[in-house]
Amino acid sequence: MNTKRIAYIKIIIAMSIVGVFVALNKVATATMPIFLFSELRLGIAAIILTIILLKNEKRYPIPSIKDALVLFIQALLGVFLFSIFLLLGSKYTSAIESGIISSLTPALVAIVSILVFKEKLGIHQMLGIGIALAGALFINIVGLTGNVSWTVYSLIGNALILLAVTGEAFFVTFGKLVSKDISPLAVSTIVITIGAILSFPFAVTEAFTFDFSSVTGKDVLLVIYSAVAVSVVAVLLINQSAKVLSGGATAVFTAFMPVSAICFSFLMLGEKILWYHLVGIACVLFSILLVSVKDQRVSVN
Repeated sequence: MNTKRIAYIKIIIAMSIVGVFVALNKVATATMPIFLFSELRLGIAAIILTIILLKNEKRYPIPSIKDALVLFIQALLGVFLFSIFLLLGSKYTSAIESGIISSLTPALVAIVSILVFKEKLGIHQMLGIGIALAGALFINIVGLTGNVSWTVYSLIGNALILLAVTGEAFFVTFGKLVSKDISPLAVSTIVITIGAILSFPFAVTEAFTFDFSSVTGKDVLLVIYSAVAVSVVAVLLINQSAKVLSGGATAVFTAFMPVSAICFSFLMLGEKILWYHLVGIACVLFSILLVSVKDQRVSVN
């Protein structure tokens, strides 16, 4: 199996994990304060990643000023603010709608790739992104016209989810700006640690007023999943894939995040999947197939 195909698998797994996290935030925000929950998952993940880093690389890297700036922006937008906006937005909107809004991620990743990296997208990549975006817009337009239950709060929640996935777009692309001297493992460790540091003062404030006796086994499992699966496994896979895939290919594969969120909301949270959700999911899967098959042909040739 070649390097690019492995990167495809990694980004699909990572986006599926993040998609489940998007849906699960509705459960997390029902019982725990957002900064405290964010700090717990990031703090645990930072400890795990640091142990793995020191065991594998025997040292904690000291990045250059340029790399440090890139890593801070990546941590601020894609870790700290992503988590806060996602958790806060989930309080006001449904898990299905969170998945729908996150379906705009491919277009946002493509925009960042073009504006920041001056990347020229191939025809198949533009077509794939266009199909994924068309599916997202279809879901949103039909959902908007058909959902009479939307309120000001749900619209605010949707706006916060949009800000969160915008931060995610920067996160999955900015890893390319870090020098090759810093490994994906080191990048993941640094950005998660910075995210934990940024969350810490707000989490401490919430901890003073939070009743820890109200924490259930479900809450503990949710924190563990978010720390290990999302902040360790998914972050590592994203940073590893970013070293291999172009921004255009990454953009299409990030569309797996809303598919995962919508499917999990249906299977585990009991929310309804409507016909227009299925149309959007079909567009995403077709766009992924289009780009992956075309890229494989280019690699072989």
